[in-house]
Amino acid sequence: MLHCLHLVNQLLHQFHLFRTTAGNYTRTLSAANGCDSVVNLTLVVNSGSATAVTASICQGRSYAFGSQSLTTAGTYTRTLVAANGCDSVVTLTLAVNSILASAVTASICLGQSYAFGSQMLTTAGSYTQTFVAANGCDSVVTLTLVVNTGSASAVSASICQGRSYSFGVQTLTTAGTYTRTFLAANGCDSVVTLVLSVRPNFLSGSTAIICQGQSYAFGAQMLTTAGTYTRTLEAANGCDSVVTLTLVVNSGSVSALSASICQGQSYAFGTQALTTAGNYTRTLVAVNGCDSVVTLTLTVNSGSVTALSASICQGLSYSFGTQTLTTAGTYTRTLVAANGCDSVLILTLGVTRSDTSNVFQAICQGQSFPFGNQNLSLSGIYFRRLSGQSGCDSIIVLTLQVLAPSGSTLLIPCVRDKPTYSATLPSSILGFIPGFYPPRTVVILQLPSIYFLSPIRLVQ
Repeated sequence: MLHCLHLVNQLLHQFHLFRTTAGNYTRTLSAANGCDSVVNLTLVVNSGSATAVTASICQGRSYAFGSQSLTTAGTYTRTLVAANGCDSVVTLTLAVNSILASAVTASICLGQSYAFGSQMLTTAGSYTQTFVAANGCDSVVTLTLVVNTGSASAVSASICQGRSYSFGVQTLTTAGTYTRTFLAANGCDSVVTLVLSVRPNFLSGSTAIICQGQSYAFGAQMLTTAGTYTRTLEAANGCDSVVTLTLVVNSGSVSALSASICQGQSYAFGTQALTTAGNYTRTLVAVNGCDSVVTLTLTVNSGSVTALSASICQGLSYSFGTQTLTTAGTYTRTLVAANGCDSVLILTLGVTRSDTSNVFQAICQGQSFPFGNQNLSLSGIYFRRLSGQSGCDSIIVLTLQVLAPSGSTLLIPCVRDKPTYSATLPSSILGFIPGFYPPRTVVILQLPSIYFLSPIRLVQ
C-alpha cells in the first residue's frame, strides 16, 4: 500500500499537484528526444474494507486467525492487504461452545427394544453415546433404560337387570367374563379381565287394610281410597324393587246382642260386670281392625221351684236325675231351666205295697179248677199276677188240693155245687193250710173228728 501511494505521489508531482479525486488528467512533457510527450492519467481512488466475522469453536479446540491460534471467546482484529492493494480490516467475534452432557431416562415394555444411536437396547441399564450437537460440538448422552412389564388384573362388576356396563368400546348387558387390553400408565399392555354379574330386579306385592276415614302412607302418597298402587324403590342390591300395594278400606260395624243371666249372676261386657237388665254399648276393635259398636240388651231371669209327686209299687224304683229311688220320701234336684237358670225340683215319692192273696182250693178227683186262662186238675201251688186298682201288681197264690175218697174214713161225698159252710178252724187244722196262721177265720166245713174239704173255698 505504501508503494501504491508513492507511485501516485510521483505522478501527481509530475503533474505539479496532488490529485485525490478520481478522474482523467493530461500533461505535456518534453521527452528526452526534445519532442512533446503527452501523458494522459486516469486516476482511480480505491477505498479500504472493514469486515466483521463471527466464528465459534468447541470447548477444547482452537481457531486460526491469521498467525493467531485462538481458544478463548472474544473479539479479535486483523489488517490485511486487499486485492486492490488497500487495507482490509477483519474483526472476528469468536464464540467458544461448551460440550453438552445430558442424562436421559427411557422405558420400554418387556419384549420391546430401544434405539440408542446405532444400538438396539432390550435390557434395562445405563448406556452412554456421544452425538454431534446442533452447535457442532460433542453432546454426551447418558441413557438410563427401564424395562417395564405388562400387568394383568381381574375386576368384578355388577349391574341391574335391564341396564348396561361400558367396558372399553363394548356395552355389556349379559353376565359373563370379558377381557380387554389397555395401555397402562407405564406405556405397556394392561390386560383387564372383567367378571360381570347381572343383579335381578325385585317385584313384591303387599296388601294393606285401613278403616274408613283413615289414610295409608305409601312412599310420598297418603292413600284413602281402596285400589292397587305401584311404587319403585331401590333394593338392597341397588336395583329397582317394584312394590305393588293392594289397599283395602274396611268400614266399621254396628251389631246388636241379646244376653240373659240368672238373678244373682253377673255378665261380663268388656270391663263391666253387669247385674241389672238394660241396654249397654261398647266399642270394640273388629276382626278387620276397625271400630265395632256392640249394643247389648241384657235380660235378668229368675230361677224356678217345682213340686212333684210320684208313687211306685213296692219292689220297683224311680229315676230322679242320677238317683234311683226305692224308698218313700222327699227328694230335691237342681236342673238348668230353658232360660238357663236353676230349676229346683222337689219330689215327694210314695211307695205302694203290692197285694198278695192266698187262695186254698180243694177239688175232687176228676174235677178241674179254672185259674186265669188255665184249667188245673193237679194238686200244687200256682201264682197269678194281676193289675190292682193302685196300678201295682196283685199276686194270687193258689194252693190246689185234689181229694180222693178213703174207705176207712167217714167221707162226705163230693157233690158238685154243694153249698159252702162257714166255721172257725182250730189251730191244728189251720196248720194244714199253707200261709194261714191262727187266729184266722175261713169258710170251711167242720166235722166231728175228721175234716174233709169237699169242695170248699178258703178266703184269707
